[in-house]
Amino acid sequence: MAAKGGRSLMERFEATTSSPIEGKIIKATDSTIDVPKLKHLEAILLFTHLPDFSMGKIAEGLLSRSREQSWVVVLKTLIIFHRLMRDGHERFSQYLVTSATGLQLETFVDASSPDALAMSGFVRAYAGYLNTKITIYRQLGFEVCHVKARENISRIEATTLPDVIKSLRMFMGMCDKLLVAVSEESPAAAVQMESQGHGAFAVQVKMPPAHLFANNCIKGAVRLLLKDALRLFVYMNDDVVKILETYFTLQKREASEALGAYEEFVRICTKLDAFFSKAKSAGLVEERHVPELTSAPKVLLPAMHDYVDNYGRKRSLEDEARVQEQMDRLHFEGEDLHDESTT
Repeated sequence: MAAKGGRSLMERFEATTSSPIEGKIIKATDSTIDVPKLKHLEAILLFTHLPDFSMGKIAEGLLSRSREQSWVVVLKTLIIFHRLMRDGHERFSQYLVTSATGLQLETFVDASSPDALAMSGFVRAYAGYLNTKITIYRQLGFEVCHVKARENISRIEATTLPDVIKSLRMFMGMCDKLLVAVSEESPAAAVQMESQGHGAFAVQVKMPPAHLFANNCIKGAVRLLLKDALRLFVYMNDDVVKILETYFTLQKREASEALGAYEEFVRICTKLDAFFSKAKSAGLVEERHVPELTSAPKVLLPAMHDYVDNYGRKRSLEDEARVQEQMDRLHFEGEDLHDESTT
């Protein structure tokens, strides 16, 4: 049962009889409906920077808490996973990608109340996004939203068109997973039910949507997702700018492939814009820290389609000037999108 007040007696007992790191994890992921207390979170972050401390102890302690029945405990555990991947020592994420154990929450359901059912859907989607981050780490060798990620990104920047499109699709795939968590749609899940004399059986139940700002606990998770979304947008936008710089000189086949990737980018921008608007309304981010996505990415689509549909036709100077003006609207500077503003 989630607690609105203090820590449960069992949590107090476990925290005082466990190892120092296990005690901090239990205290940080207690059943109080709030974000993990900063003093406990900072202590766990510090453990990741101790050179001789086992990352396995931290990861296994958190994974143990992720197997609890309470959505509050599990969500706070995911928040800590997320913070350690963003702000902890990189050895923590390195341990996660080499470990066979991941966040196995695809069927997580807390059926203790209607609110718990709603939050269960968010928990599953959030865990799915974090697992995607781990998968991308395996591919790249670093966490793309870590505070030091910029240094690593500069080392792998794509230069050829196929590599740029591949990079863009990778970041768009991550963004898609993130957007599932903040979509506020009503997911379905298999709920284990008990029947007298027939044992347990699974029933597909339509979950009520989780309101992204219903309580401080989910708001804490949404803040972290917002930071990642802003960082991912910068990466996607950088790749899009590279595509557009040569798009109107490409062969028709290459242009068609680039157009398909750009149309996917526009679709994601539409969803990101809705998320950013919600975040601004909730006071999680200021207007000046997010890009304007209502129309900017869409304005180039007619010209891009025309280039493919009428390949070989020479464009007028007026057409070229209009397209260049539209392209200039897409040059968002990364330093203007301060994801740390949502702290």
